[in-house]
Amino acid sequence: MGQVGQGPGERPPEVGAYSALTQVFYRKWRPKTLEDVIGQDHVARTLKQAVVQGRIAHAYLFCGPRGTGKTSTARILAKAVNCASPNDGDPCNLCAPCVAVNEGRALDLVEIDAASHRGIDDIRNLKEKVHFTPAEGAYKVYIVDEVHMMTSDAFNALLKTLEEPPAHAIFILATTEAHRVPPTVISRCQRFDFHRISNRHIEECLAKICDSEGIEAESQALRAVAGNSSGSLRDAENLLEQLVVSYDSHITLAHVRELLGQGDDELALNLVKHTLRGEISEGLKTIISVADQGLDPRRFHKQVVDHLRGVLLIKAGAEDALDYPPETMDAIRAAAESCTLERALKAVQMFEQRPVSQEGFPTLPLEMALVETSLESEPTRQESTGTPRVAPRTASAPANNVPQEAAPRSAPPRSAPPPRREVEQPVARAEPSPAPVEQTAPSTPYTAPVAQEAASTDSVQTASAVSGELMAEAHWVAIQKAMKRFKGQRYNIGALLMDCGTRYIEDDSLVLVFKNRPNLERMEGELENPDTRRQIQQTVQEVTGVSYNLRLSLADQGSAGGGASKGHLVRAALSMGARLVEEEEKHNE
Repeated sequence: MGQVGQGPGERPPEVGAYSALTQVFYRKWRPKTLEDVIGQDHVARTLKQAVVQGRIAHAYLFCGPRGTGKTSTARILAKAVNCASPNDGDPCNLCAPCVAVNEGRALDLVEIDAASHRGIDDIRNLKEKVHFTPAEGAYKVYIVDEVHMMTSDAFNALLKTLEEPPAHAIFILATTEAHRVPPTVISRCQRFDFHRISNRHIEECLAKICDSEGIEAESQALRAVAGNSSGSLRDAENLLEQLVVSYDSHITLAHVRELLGQGDDELALNLVKHTLRGEISEGLKTIISVADQGLDPRRFHKQVVDHLRGVLLIKAGAEDALDYPPETMDAIRAAAESCTLERALKAVQMFEQRPVSQEGFPTLPLEMALVETSLESEPTRQESTGTPRVAPRTASAPANNVPQEAAPRSAPPRSAPPPRREVEQPVARAEPSPAPVEQTAPSTPYTAPVAQEAASTDSVQTASAVSGELMAEAHWVAIQKAMKRFKGQRYNIGALLMDCGTRYIEDDSLVLVFKNRPNLERMEGELENPDTRRQIQQTVQEVTGVSYNLRLSLADQGSAGGGASKGHLVRAALSMGARLVEEEEKHNE
């Protein structure tokens, strides 16, 4: 080993110096005891108690994000169960079994990479050797890393051994994707979920490493390293080592941003400000400047989302949860003052739903999120459209009253009902008769429109014919959008609601009028499920502000298809001796 990289006339480096030179931070500062494991107190406490009480399980499953200490904890447990003199459940790291594990030469510790040993033949080989007794300690420990990579046949072959291994065998399975491990395997293990490590814990750990290594690092620099590690201590330690290699032993915040290709907070805060104010042009210029400076768009996107989250928390009254430098905090407060909570929420949603990639146009997702947020956050312009804004009807408000502040200037007085829009529909023309035709309401749940013949016109007032109030179109669109992805027992509720041609409110019920009988029957079946009915009613209440019962009805098939002869008015007239003028004329032709 000493001859590797040796030049003519050069002495090979000493073994100790060579080992120290090639050992990276995350290996050099790997925890040696359960007490040293960062951010996983719930796991360390349980395992220590198991060692102290001698209640060691035959199989464990360690699952969680990368760099959170799963493999390190497995090795510590392997030392603790064979340690000659454990200290309150922790290994002493002085006896022969502990030293052998630390130096990577322990015969009683077998580490298997399931990504490269994932087949059934590998598991058969393991099953043959698992019965061999330990060489030194009381237990033989098998650590299977990335166990989710094993094939289904390999899992099936492992089941019996995993359930009833020899008394001296302990299996520790580690994975970052527990959902890919079969439930039959999980049920045979004690499961421990490792959490992402908080930025505060990572920052404290990096500070200890810097003190021991003689590294001068600004606190803001360590905070930035921790914030870019995504809860992984290993990623943070690797980034710290990169900074040491690149900038020697003095690390500043500017060094961290330069290495990550990350702009300063001012650029991200400017984009946040322009987004919340709906300033599309200025926001696009900021994004273009990010590309011109060669900054990493993914890092910039993460900064923007982080600051938008800060605005959202401030608007929601959770400012204490934020940890920013004073100048950044002041800028985020100022941005929060210029927007509403709804706009901040919309901005976070738009930017979070558009991840940035290095292919194609990297800044395009940022630009689309900016424009879409600005368009979504524009207030309704009543002056330009002339459409009155109708507030949701409350339980105590009359159904047909329009709030005075939302009505247009030409609206009638509050006491008068709003004018009804007249819609031309074909009607039956009956022959003159000595007495007027008396109309009776149909017996179906849906009260169809009642035609009122005027002296000078044959038009029909459909709005006044409905026994209740027609639901506002904006409310219905919002309900359909909210239920778009909701799956009932068998059918998608949003798809069924698209068949509703008419919606109106009668007393305390929302009546849904379906165009087709099959969809009506499907919805009836879905509403038999209390959870589905409750979800729809809750959605309607959130949109309208009123709690309604749900009723279903079938539309008049004749008027839906355009045939006047099938309408209820026509049927009533025909029953009293009337004849259809239009159909008779068409027949004569």
